[in-house]
Amino acid sequence: MSRLMGPPDKFLPSEWKHANQVQFRSSEAERPHSQRLTAECQRLIEESDRSTKRMQQDALKKLGKQHTKPHVTGFKED
Repeated sequence: MSRLMGPPDKFLPSEWKHANQVQFRSSEAERPHSQRLTAECQRLIEESDRSTKRMQQDALKKLGKQHTKPHVTGFKED
C-alpha cells in the first residue's frame, strides 16, 4: 500500500507568517525598554567608577598624611 500524502505540515505558511509578524512586533515593542535598561546600566557603571576613583584618591591622601605624621607609641618623657 502506497501513501499518497505525507504527514500534515506542523504550520501552514499563513500561520508561519502570522507568528513571525507577532514576534517581530513584540521585539520592536521591547527594543525601547532594552535601550533604556542598557543606558541605565552604563550610567551606573560610570557612576560607580567615579565613586571608586574618588574613594581611592581620598584613601591615598589619608595614607599620605598618616605616613608623614610622626607616630610614636610607648614613649614617655620623665
